[in-house]
Amino acid sequence: MLTARKALTKKLLDKDKQVEWKFDLVRKFIEAKYPTDKIRRILDFIRFYVSFEETTKETQYLDKLSTIIKQRKNMGLEEMILEELKRQVTESVTKEVTQQVTQQVTQQVTQQVTQQSKAEIVKRLLQRGFQHIDICEIADVTEAFILQIKQVS
Repeated sequence: MLTARKALTKKLLDKDKQVEWKFDLVRKFIEAKYPTDKIRRILDFIRFYVSFEETTKETQYLDKLSTIIKQRKNMGLEEMILEELKRQVTESVTKEVTQQVTQQVTQQVTQQVTQQSKAEIVKRLLQRGFQHIDICEIADVTEAFILQIKQVS
């Protein structure tokens, strides 16, 4: 809707404002993570119905767009958008995987520390002559765990 409205009122904007408007619109699509197909259709509309009369303005628009998308200038607009979307998805997936791995490692370390702490408690209670049934209740461990600690000690 915004594109259509601007297309109808574009004559009211000076050439530099038109460049800014097209640039901001594309940036908003990318930031909002619109599907690539939808961005392509909107950009086609913009390219054909909100075109610049001066080729220098179109070049200025594409140059400015390439800075936000961080790709080569000779790459087509659609390819630049696809590359930027791929980069954003890759960053998102990498961040998610990193969070999952961190969570798993934290859980594993916590389990190991808990097991080591319980083992140390069981050793001390065994040294002081506590019965297995009492150690199970105090340390919240199984009889098998106590026997395992006894064998290692």
